[in-house]
Amino acid sequence: AQASLERDQQRLGDSGPDNPKIRAAIQALAKAQLDLAFTTIVAPTDGVIESYDIDLGYYASPGQPLTTLISTTDVWIQANMKENNLSLMKINDSVEFIFDIAPGRVFEGTIRSMGYGVATDQTNKGGLPEIKSKSGWLQDPQRFPVIISIDTHELENLIRLGGQVDIVVYTGNNFFLNAIAKFRIRLMSWLS
Repeated sequence: AQASLERDQQRLGDSGPDNPKIRAAIQALAKAQLDLAFTTIVAPTDGVIESYDIDLGYYASPGQPLTTLISTTDVWIQANMKENNLSLMKINDSVEFIFDIAPGRVFEGTIRSMGYGVATDQTNKGGLPEIKSKSGWLQDPQRFPVIISIDTHELENLIRLGGQVDIVVYTGNNFFLNAIAKFRIRLMSWLS
């Protein structure tokens, strides 16, 4: 009986936190808690949920999108500008723009960033932006993404992802050219 007792005590292992069975149980509990935490989806920003077709009990596969979140806090415009328009542009240059969804209104923004490269072939392994341009008889100048910061409070309920926008960038203090650009953007806004 004494030998059986000693054998059973050896099978149990060390008592307390050094016991392998207790350690395995603690690790299994931690993994279950982590898996449970991964079932909660938290949006990184305020926004609007768009394009979802899910219901209670729907199985989410890892790495597969379930829906689209459109941010309402960090809103910006990507203008794909021709390369021959970039030479005088700088970060923080003033921009005016119009949306087709808001005819007659002109909004203001500033240049946040300008792209330094775009994908030029099908082997885009570096993650460069791909800008689609029309191909015709004459080669269209390459386009580069220019990100424009905008005031979201002024544009509440007007922003639509993929919406049409026309912009004017003011790159200097040329009174005559700036006056023409201001007139042109306001005329286009009125005509829309």
